[in-house]
Amino acid sequence: MPESERPDLLVFDCDPGCDDALAIALVLSDCPYNYCNFLTVAGNVSVEQTTANTRRLLILLRSDGYAPDAQLRLFQGCRTSLTGGELLASNVHGRDGLGDVPRSFIEHEHELEPYKLEKDHLHAVDRLWELSKGEEKFDLLCTGPLTNLATALVLMNAEQQLKFWQNARRIVIMGGNFSVSGNITPAAEFNVFHDPVAVQLVLDSWNTITSDSQTGTYSKEIPRLSAIQFVPLDATERVAIDLSTLNSPRKLNSPRKRTGMFLQSALTMYARFHALSCSHPGWGKERYRKRDKDVFKNQLVGGSGITRWQPFFYVHDALAAWVMLNRCDTMKWSEQRIRVDTSRGDSRGHIFMADPKANPFSTSPPAIGTRIQWLRPIKKAEKDKLIESLTEIIKGQF
Repeated sequence: MPESERPDLLVFDCDPGCDDALAIALVLSDCPYNYCNFLTVAGNVSVEQTTANTRRLLILLRSDGYAPDAQLRLFQGCRTSLTGGELLASNVHGRDGLGDVPRSFIEHEHELEPYKLEKDHLHAVDRLWELSKGEEKFDLLCTGPLTNLATALVLMNAEQQLKFWQNARRIVIMGGNFSVSGNITPAAEFNVFHDPVAVQLVLDSWNTITSDSQTGTYSKEIPRLSAIQFVPLDATERVAIDLSTLNSPRKLNSPRKRTGMFLQSALTMYARFHALSCSHPGWGKERYRKRDKDVFKNQLVGGSGITRWQPFFYVHDALAAWVMLNRCDTMKWSEQRIRVDTSRGDSRGHIFMADPKANPFSTSPPAIGTRIQWLRPIKKAEKDKLIESLTEIIKGQF
């Protein structure tokens, strides 16, 4: 899409979360939108906490000069998944979702009062429903569970759903795992696992409006290029930032020191979790290739098995934001017809791929599902650009 045709509105549905915080900072560091609507949902922490976190982040970023001309609105969304559960990730992101950084960590916080931002009186679902009634075009970025979007679609009639998908010029969703293991269970990624029913409802709505589920023929109302694009673990777990290479937050000397101090401190717990639980893309395979006996001994007694301390973190949500902002036409996307396991069993949240063109001899699972695009691992040049941009933000130097 030419830059001149880009919508003025970004709808950002999130659940901050340390990685959401970095994604929000990335969006506002070079924001091409005149209006940004931030919708919150229960995910990494409760919806009341994700709303408070988003508000805190937006106030801090605006006080440091991020997106000074953009108009920001904040909407609180759904408290639980559509199945009624509330799966939280406080062990990863801290009890408050932002690394348990105390409010007093930011010196002279009273200076932030001029940038005060209150949540809107509208519910996030109502805001999404509003977008189905007019002609306003928007980009939709989702980095949390899809509960808000699914609930809004259920409340729309067929005509409103058609209008909503027509107005959505770009739909980017961080979630899923297609050719790799999940990060909450071996079968599933966290966002999809949290509310698989919501994901399936979104896919069903898109499928009903845009195509015939049997023939795969797209309707004339919506062009095929308006695809739902997933940014899954297949791509996000190939991009990591090593926190040990950055300066101590207390030693920062930069124009946006306050934001840098906050982000580095918030990301410390997130990086510690990855260091203890995940293999760094740069050295994990080599470690196992050497058959390090100490690794396996530690794992047998319940340890992580790491032999080298390296605080790092994957940039899950920030990669999705990068894709939205940069269009990334050179990136490799795969098309696939998918459906989601909505059961409560061990395969909850698992994505079934069933494209007869990709595997014409497949008999199980059946070729039933919604055609989407999912991002393959990005090239080194793109990866380096992303890491450089995020590192500048974390250092307060963007």
